[in-house]
Amino acid sequence: MDSVNYAIEGGVATISMNDGRANIMNAKLLKALTAAFARAEGDKAAVLLRSDLPSVYSAGFDLNVFAEGGPEGALEMVKAGGELIHAMLVFPRPIVAAASGHIFPMGLFTILAADYRIGADTDYYWRLNEVEIGIVPPLYAFKLLEARLSRSWFHRALTTGDKFSPKQALEAGVFDELVPEGECTERARATAVRLAAHPVKAFEGIKRRLKSGLAADISAVIATEQTLSRYESLFQSG
Repeated sequence: MDSVNYAIEGGVATISMNDGRANIMNAKLLKALTAAFARAEGDKAAVLLRSDLPSVYSAGFDLNVFAEGGPEGALEMVKAGGELIHAMLVFPRPIVAAASGHIFPMGLFTILAADYRIGADTDYYWRLNEVEIGIVPPLYAFKLLEARLSRSWFHRALTTGDKFSPKQALEAGVFDELVPEGECTERARATAVRLAAHPVKAFEGIKRRLKSGLAADISAVIATEQTLSRYESLFQSG
């Protein structure tokens, strides 16, 4: 079974995650997502990004890689995450993210990198739990979170590791709107179709002006922070 599936209809490419577990974002899944966005760009399609799993959007980075993969494995995975976020920020057409299940950090970053974000108003939570498990998020995550979340939520989510509801996600800036359970995917698809109907050059130009600075910042920190020497030092320091 492929962990990332791609289907296109009516000018909208649906990129769906389903690893059969919890959409754990190891290097393989992250690279598959990046490849799917490259395919959508070649197809000149808008994108609907979603999970096929009923109760989880993504469990985030694969913690086993941090525990057992050594610096090389951790570097490959975290760098693949940054490259996916950069690819989404420079993607020329609309990206709409739809979430109706639990969201952990790297999954959250993909939602924040989208152009429009829709959540189901149901019983799940999102959290940035790195502080609880002893991990400092990559700098590209800080750049993305600071650009999207309100200032108070930016600090609160990172420093507490608490669980937050979909309504709090709307308040924080994670989502642009909440819809009833069962309507999330269709609402997201309809939004992608609507946004894709705008003149392409206008949308691309506006998106570039909105996000080119953030994309450049993230590209720069990937180059300087995601290095083997840095990851070796992190593992040596325990």
